Amino acid sequence: MSRITYRLCINGVPREVTDFPGTTLLGTLLSLKLDGTQYGCGRGECGACTVHLDGRPALSCQCELSEIGEREVVTIEGLPGDYAFALYEAWGAEGLSACRRCQAGQIMRAAGLLTGKPSPARDEIAVWMQPHDCTCGAPGRMVDVVMRAAAELRSRSG
Repeated sequence: MSRITYRLCINGVPREVTDFPGTTLLGTLLSLKLDGTQYGCGRGECGACTVHLDGRPALSCQCELSEIGEREVVTIEGLPGDYAFALYEAWGAEGLSACRRCQAGQIMRAAGLLTGKPSPARDEIAVWMQPHDCTCGAPGRMVDVVMRAAAELRSRSG
């Protein structure tokens, strides 16, 4: 099987990546040392590999390079600082430990919600965050994390 060269834009940086057909976006991100995006289950069930494609959360383990095309890929490393800071601060303020498996994916998912809806209701947050499978105790408190981050982001925007 021969390799194919794909043109991608990751975190605002145009890149050429040569890999085999069927390679996932997650595999490519990890090979590029963008390892904030985590491998969790490889089946699209846990959410650990969440990135943004054109501003919407997507499971990178389920996206083949050939499907990306001209879409903008944003990983946790490229998440705008105001969202990253507010979500990380809220995570700590709610007493959640930093979990390498699910934290980045949950933050990316939450940022996707807050980008389009700065004042989500508690039930909207609960539904939005459901795709994540977490074993560190965060799911029960993620609504509070997102509510806190949303309030912080609104206070900064004036």
